[in-house]
Amino acid sequence: MSMTQTIDSLGLQEEVRSELEFVRLIEEGLPLATVDKLKQLGGLSDTELARIIPRRTLAHARQQRQLSPEQSDRVARAAGAFTLAHATFLDRQKANDWMRQPNGAINGQTPLSLLRTGSGAELVGTVLGRIAYGVYD
Repeated sequence: MSMTQTIDSLGLQEEVRSELEFVRLIEEGLPLATVDKLKQLGGLSDTELARIIPRRTLAHARQQRQLSPEQSDRVARAAGAFTLAHATFLDRQKANDWMRQPNGAINGQTPLSLLRTGSGAELVGTVLGRIAYGVYD
């Protein structure tokens, strides 16, 4: 997954000029607007978003007017996974549907359900890489 593509998908291309700046911004806390960008990117419902960032946690972030570093990392990971899925399937709707379908490569779980942790998002990226190289259909 390209960090540059993730930056673009979150609407941060004007604020972030390098991958290192993106890492710094995550550490400082992404703007709240990135949550809405993530929802649009993945076509996420509020319930699906709550699997990535719990509702209470997000409500607290809204009071602070900024995401915490942990919340920012979750948003960036999820956006990266959706961006990679879109690039792999070359069809936004097909990719978003794939993220919601139980997948045999991950013991019948949905890729979306794994995006809450870094290890889960990495596994989703691995499966997408295998699809891109023809290992999985």
